Amino acid sequence: MSPEQAAGKQAQVGPASDVFSLGATFYEILTGRPPFRGRNSLETLLLVRDVDPELPQRINPQVPRELAMICLKCLEKDPQRRYPSAQALADDLMRYLNGDSISIASVGLFDRLTREFERSHHDVELSTWGDMTLWVAGLTFVAHTTVFLLVCLKTSYLWSSMGLVRGLEFLGIAAVLWGHRRQWYPPRGMPARQCWAIWFSYLAGSVVLAAASWLHWWQASPASSFDPLVLYPQLAVLASIGFFVLGSSYWGYCYVFGFAFLVLSVVMSLVLSWSPLLYGICLGSCFALLGRRLRGLARNQD
Repeated sequence: MSPEQAAGKQAQVGPASDVFSLGATFYEILTGRPPFRGRNSLETLLLVRDVDPELPQRINPQVPRELAMICLKCLEKDPQRRYPSAQALADDLMRYLNGDSISIASVGLFDRLTREFERSHHDVELSTWGDMTLWVAGLTFVAHTTVFLLVCLKTSYLWSSMGLVRGLEFLGIAAVLWGHRRQWYPPRGMPARQCWAIWFSYLAGSVVLAAASWLHWWQASPASSFDPLVLYPQLAVLASIGFFVLGSSYWGYCYVFGFAFLVLSVVMSLVLSWSPLLYGICLGSCFALLGRRLRGLARNQD
């Protein structure tokens, strides 16, 4: 069974699925074991859908490198990366037997990174969240841009003004969630529950971080004014953790988002007055890209 069959995408079943099945048989011939073997049928299906097979040479060191490359090309998760037909597979095997160069180029580091970024796991199961995520992207950008404008205007009581803006942001997000509740409530399956856990932890962590920073200031130097902008580099690190988890479980490009937030945390520490604008642009853009991807997945399922 191919990954598209394991994911229930029957519309994509075709010659590429047959090539995948041939690759699975070829893998077992080379190594003496199937490429995917779980403790039960469900776990095996999940392995077929989400996990790359182990390199044949690690199981059987006598497997020639070219044959391993041919086998693994048949077992690519993306049907577009497999041989287009069984004839193309047979042609490459004949080239190997004749001592000619096979058609597959060696996979370099850049190609491996690109594949890791393009890989997706459970994001299809969240495809109905596209519109909701785009609304959250807009609200996030507007809220932090407003904080930046308050900083530029040298608003008195920036701490309370910032708290009011963030409170309105959270109310707006709550309204969006309520308006789209049929798309996410109740959370269906592990991916949805995990995603909610990630972002609830981020929101709760943001509130606790602000409270802890204020209490530290109140105990250490209450005579001076508290600068709430010092929270932004810390919020960026918190967001990076969330995106790194999303990258491992949902969409590979979230790794890039997580790394961007780590870099941003350093940059914002150097230009603290610009941190609300930089943070709003970065977080809003990441949510917008996620929303566009989820909407595209929803259209593909229709």
